[in-house]
Amino acid sequence: RPKGEVVVISTSGDGSMRSWDGKTGKKLNNFKGHTDKILTVFIMNPLGETPLVLSAGSDKRIRVWELLTGAHIRMFEGHDDEINSVVAGSFSGIASLVPIGIPENSNNQLDPGIDPAKATVVVSASKDLTVRVWDFRSGHLLFELLGHKACVYEVGIIRAREAPAGVSPSAALPAGTPIIVSCSEDATVKLWNLVTGKLIKSVKWHSVSVRGLDVASVVLQASNDPSNSTALIASCGWDKTIQFHELGESLYSKGNSMCVIM
Repeated sequence: RPKGEVVVISTSGDGSMRSWDGKTGKKLNNFKGHTDKILTVFIMNPLGETPLVLSAGSDKRIRVWELLTGAHIRMFEGHDDEINSVVAGSFSGIASLVPIGIPENSNNQLDPGIDPAKATVVVSASKDLTVRVWDFRSGHLLFELLGHKACVYEVGIIRAREAPAGVSPSAALPAGTPIIVSCSEDATVKLWNLVTGKLIKSVKWHSVSVRGLDVASVVLQASNDPSNSTALIASCGWDKTIQFHELGESLYSKGNSMCVIM
């Protein structure tokens, strides 16, 4: 890839997706395959040799593309309604998630960009009330996360930190455990253990529909040391607020430690 290259992805209600040179505005590729509006995209391995794009929407399918060529790599099917959000990540220590005896997709020449020592998963959220977790290489459905009572709008993945002092070791998640965070029209935000597929906690930070969320690791006190950081969840809803919650407090506290922007 040329150093300093900037690629812009655009999607449309007609099912088309295009990439553009972010510096010149020149169209690069058409991504052809979706048959209805595209609602979400996610870029995997953005700094690697083979960056990939995940896209999903009203045709109920998740598609994987090679960013720089537009080539279609694979597809995930199973949702019963439109897909609103898709994310992906690779995690060490969860190799048990990778299904045994399921043949890999035959078109795997791009997989060297994904660390084989880690399990790579795709997580999607849908209007069918479910969050689903897929094995990236095989396309096999690992978990169907049930619990939301209405449309699931967005998902994110964040890693657990060391549990706060006072938390029983039996109740504490190991540091580094990947946590799925989902938000829904049912006014809840739910936290799930990606390794087990089990619901950890459901919280009601907003009084009405929660339409968006994001997760981030934030370095504290103007430090350049990544270990001196905290994990934050941001959510926004029809109650006209944006809320920020610390992951540890969200997992273990009975209270509601937060910052609210109105």
